[in-house]
Amino acid sequence: MCPFGYGNIEVGLCIGCFIIFGLIGCIVMGIIADKTKKLEELTKILYSIGVISLMCIGLVSRFEKKKQIIYSIV
Repeated sequence: MCPFGYGNIEVGLCIGCFIIFGLIGCIVMGIIADKTKKLEELTKILYSIGVISLMCIGLVSRFEKKKQIIYSIV
């Protein structure tokens, strides 16, 4: 990621956030899926959230002050 202007700290923070929030999301949505028995609907919702998140990451990566945005999110 260094050729794109990101240092080791920024990349580590982003990957750490992906792992932590992914783990929390899996646990919470697993509990909800077990209680409601609506796995297909939850899967569609989670895919939609994932696509929106990737679009946000793509937009943030185009800003000039990327590091400040990343640090403010974390």
